[in-house]
Amino acid sequence: MQIINYLRARLCNSSLAAFKLAGKDIRYINLANEIISVKNDCVKAKLEKLPQDSREFSALNSKNLKYDIFIKSLEWLKNT
Repeated sequence: MQIINYLRARLCNSSLAAFKLAGKDIRYINLANEIISVKNDCVKAKLEKLPQDSREFSALNSKNLKYDIFIKSLEWLKNT
């Protein structure tokens, strides 16, 4: 199962797979942090261009919150 998450994280840039992989093995925290940080930066850049009353804004905002939670959880895992 860990191999599948690794392939999804590496090849598909899946943030959820990277997060699960880092949760199971601390060696992959840097990989997960890199993938999730890049995705979060892209979402933030798109959010700046959209009007706040659009549906796409609310969908991207929820992704932004998800990525922030993932990053905070990874920081917690690093410190334990």
